[in-house]
Amino acid sequence: MASKWVVGIDPGKKGSASLFEITDAQEIFLNSVIAFENDPDWRKHLYETCLFKRPKLVLLENVHSFSGQGVKSMFSFGWQRGAADTAVYLANSPLEFMTPQAWQIKLGIYRKGKPAQKKLALLNFPWIKTIEGDIFAGVLIGYVAAMRFSPWYSK
Repeated sequence: MASKWVVGIDPGKKGSASLFEITDAQEIFLNSVIAFENDPDWRKHLYETCLFKRPKLVLLENVHSFSGQGVKSMFSFGWQRGAADTAVYLANSPLEFMTPQAWQIKLGIYRKGKPAQKKLALLNFPWIKTIEGDIFAGVLIGYVAAMRFSPWYSK
């Protein structure tokens, strides 16, 4: 039996996407990370990842712009999310949405902020400290997607 693949996406200008492998033995491995801020071709790389790995699930954070953001910021955020959504759609990958609150509750870090996300991501995947950018939410969203295929996962 072949490994299963899942992708987690944190949309936004400083967002990221993560690719996880789930083995037959139910082991979860972080395979790669795309940091949107540092990769001008991130849309192409996300599309190719979905096209060639054929993930069983792509989990995209269902987040919106916040009041107080300027018009340019809101437009650019929506553009990034739409680009990520389109890359996944064109690769014909199964796409689901999850709110920030939902994935943070699953990991026990709800309302603890970005420092808690960074700490948890580095604790579980220490090698990602070499990647520049704010990739931690994208990694954790992918981890939640991977946990869905584990026998101990509860909805």
